[in-house]
Amino acid sequence: AGRHLRDSEAVEPPSVGLAQTLDRMGFQLGRLKTGTPPRLDGRTIDWERLEAQPSEDPPEPFSFLNQISQRGVTIPSDHFIQCHKT
Repeated sequence: AGRHLRDSEAVEPPSVGLAQTLDRMGFQLGRLKTGTPPRLDGRTIDWERLEAQPSEDPPEPFSFLNQISQRGVTIPSDHFIQCHKT
């Protein structure tokens, strides 16, 4: 088991130590498809204890493919998602 390293025949061993520790602590374990980030259930987070990190206004696009108007990206500000620092 393990992951092949790019441009190499070498194989990176799997990281089982973290999973074993989380298992011992009682966390439910599962597998995610490669490239799928872990997801958190927002209902289980105490948002009041976290520092809010609002979106840029106007937002700065990551891609030239985004359409930009005179006032910034053409996404209504009520569609922005507020992030929080942990």
